[in-house]
Amino acid sequence: MKGGYKMKKRKISKEVREQVLEEYFENLKKENQRMTSGLNVYNYCEDLIHSDQEVVRVLILDSKLKVITHADVSIGTANASIAHPRDIFKKAIINNGVSIILVHNHPSGNPTPSNQDYDLTETVKKSGEILDIKMLDHIIIGKNKFFSFASRQQKNVL
Repeated sequence: MKGGYKMKKRKISKEVREQVLEEYFENLKKENQRMTSGLNVYNYCEDLIHSDQEVVRVLILDSKLKVITHADVSIGTANASIAHPRDIFKKAIINNGVSIILVHNHPSGNPTPSNQDYDLTETVKKSGEILDIKMLDHIIIGKNKFFSFASRQQKNVL
């Protein structure tokens, strides 16, 4: 091939191919999942269980409660994180979100809400009302359990 590049065929190992396919189908399954319960949200965001810092994530939903996208809007310390409604709703506005679910983890594993968690929930809820983007829930993820502000209760996963 004059002036061009030859491409070598490379074989991908069976293990790599299976891993790529597994990740692809797992992501596809997540994309098509409706967020109809706290358990759905917990499963979607279970990667937060392993974080040693508080992470505030927002799930942007369409009118059928399917996740359009999600964003980590704040990464804090081992026991605190600062999230502002401006950052929470920015991605929702850009992606034409109809509603959001706020999620964050407690690295301690205990999902019991703090006073700051209650304050954040109220502030985000009021901000969403002004923007006409409803906050459906605020989920705190702990180890094998979560707290849902919508149902005002803690639930065990296992």
